[in-house]
Amino acid sequence: MQLQGSIVSYADAETVAADAFWDTPCDVMIPAAMEQQITPANAHHIQVRLVIEGAKGPTTPEADDILRERNILVVPDVIANAGGVNVSYFVWVQGFSSFSGMKTISMQN
Repeated sequence: MQLQGSIVSYADAETVAADAFWDTPCDVMIPAAMEQQITPANAHHIQVRLVIEGAKGPTTPEADDILRERNILVVPDVIANAGGVNVSYFVWVQGFSSFSGMKTISMQN
């Protein structure tokens, strides 16, 4: 099998038309690329149990209300991405301060 960096040639993949994408049933949806992808225009069509916001602000406030009314649980971006943001900060501080590594502190009596 030759790796090409794409799922386009994946044998078990099924192509979904752009207009049918939001109608595709699944358990978990992770919008992780762009802002404001889930809107009032498509929020009524989404067939999921859980949305985990991987991107910054992928759901508009109006769409968020629609998903809540439909009992679709949404994990907000500020919670779903909190670990990555914290780690990025510590990496930045480490580089800014010229630290060569993180130190472990022993909590012995």
